[in-house]
Amino acid sequence: MNERDMNYSVLTKRLMMSILVCTAGGVLCFIFVMRRMGDNPLGMALSIFYERLLIGLSIGFCGSIRLRPWVRGGLLGILFSLLWSLVFLCEGRILLAVVHCIFGIIYGIIADLLASSWSAGASRH
Repeated sequence: MNERDMNYSVLTKRLMMSILVCTAGGVLCFIFVMRRMGDNPLGMALSIFYERLLIGLSIGFCGSIRLRPWVRGGLLGILFSLLWSLVFLCEGRILLAVVHCIFGIIYGIIADLLASSWSAGASRH
């Protein structure tokens, strides 16, 4: 396997793992929002799911950034979670804003740690 194919394999595995983890987190957030939020939560639930998916996609592509995986994942998680957290803050739902950011950080860290370890295994073969 040449170097280009190996880099492609590492990126593919990294993307698959990070998107898988954040999609699972997005499904959990979707279920929570649909059960707990207001009269018509579908739009909010779908956009939060999409936000979690973007966290996974960005983590998959940002493996070359020279930070520890937990730092990189946490930063990307909070970066994408800030949008809805700001909306919640403007609505006066401070606890929901904080919890939303915390879960974004958690999903980002888990996704980056798993993607980094799984893709590191691909680069050794």
